[in-house]
Amino acid sequence: MCFLLFVILYLASCSKDNIVTPTQTFNLTVNNGYGSGTFQVGKTVHLWSVAYDSTQTFGEWTGDISFLDRPKEWHTTMIMPNQNISVTAVVDDMPTYAITYEVIEGFNNPKNVYYFFPTNPIGVIYLFHGTGGDAGGFIRGVEMRSFTNAAIAAGYAIVSTEGEEITLDQDIDGDGERRFMTHPIDTVNNIDYRNIKIITDEFISRGWMTYNTPRFSIGMSAGSNFSAAFSAIWNLTGVGYCSRAQNTGFDSRLSPFAYRLARYDDNSSYNYPLGLDQAMANIAELESRGICNDLYENDRQPIYPERFARVPGISVANSIAIHNELLTNNQINSDGYALNSSIIQANVFANPDDYPTIVNFVSQGITGMVSQIRASNAEHSFYSDYNYGSLSFFNNQCE
Repeated sequence: MCFLLFVILYLASCSKDNIVTPTQTFNLTVNNGYGSGTFQVGKTVHLWSVAYDSTQTFGEWTGDISFLDRPKEWHTTMIMPNQNISVTAVVDDMPTYAITYEVIEGFNNPKNVYYFFPTNPIGVIYLFHGTGGDAGGFIRGVEMRSFTNAAIAAGYAIVSTEGEEITLDQDIDGDGERRFMTHPIDTVNNIDYRNIKIITDEFISRGWMTYNTPRFSIGMSAGSNFSAAFSAIWNLTGVGYCSRAQNTGFDSRLSPFAYRLARYDDNSSYNYPLGLDQAMANIAELESRGICNDLYENDRQPIYPERFARVPGISVANSIAIHNELLTNNQINSDGYALNSSIIQANVFANPDDYPTIVNFVSQGITGMVSQIRASNAEHSFYSDYNYGSLSFFNNQCE
């Protein structure tokens, strides 16, 4: 009883400053990046690296990184602890490299191909575009190029080509779209599988890779479906962004596969929540047979003022001006999240005088802005927020 009385008296005598309450705040300092501020304990906080161009790639966060959810990704989050935090974003220079464009003869037609082969690559990653895309998508797109650079910096070779329907500008299989043809999953009767084999054999003949070089595939949307089927039929490790990858061989698949989904995917073919349900069913199928798998669903994030500086040609000052125009015109809500990208784009076109900075840039200002909003909103868009996670799946799978 005496001990209990002592404890009660001790606690009563403690200063309130020594007790952390839910409303207590601490400082977050983000060096070489964005997200600094004063936050309540327990609040989820976003951190972003500064923008970098195609001569650089994100390295890592340093400092108090034990509190970060993903310390190897340029965008990460943390739960604010009961102490001040300081972290620094490290952006690395790329190794010497040049992505080559070449027209390589396919089975029936010449194919546009972009590629980079380092000496002794640790593997080759095939990059597959989505519906209406082309061979240069993973080279030109801000988010896709971020992944491509990360892969090159990690020691991979990359190969990006196009579907036969894109080459011919024809809907060969009659599905109403122009993209890689996932079906039939047949290396003899499907022209897209045959073309990639021919291109691969060409690189082998040049001595840049061998038949034993590890190979991987990654795709976006319809390219994700193709990545799933392509990697299954050739027994490779595959990753797919923003698609359900339905009817792509999971019932007989023997090789690892990872889903990279977007929580607010607004594409009709994904059809949330059916898309997520299908992905989880496919993952469960692999899990039941002990096959390595992974699923990550990207969530939306606030639009920070410097976000649009990730687009080539848009400075930090212009990015802040774009952000202010969106804020002034109520296209960003009180919590910092943007409205759906299609709503914003329609508003800009309908009221161009209200968006002088955005319309002044035309392509960069509107197209680039929309691409960053779609990625931030976790809409149907490739996102680079999980580059390290995807490359780690290639590197280690489920070890």
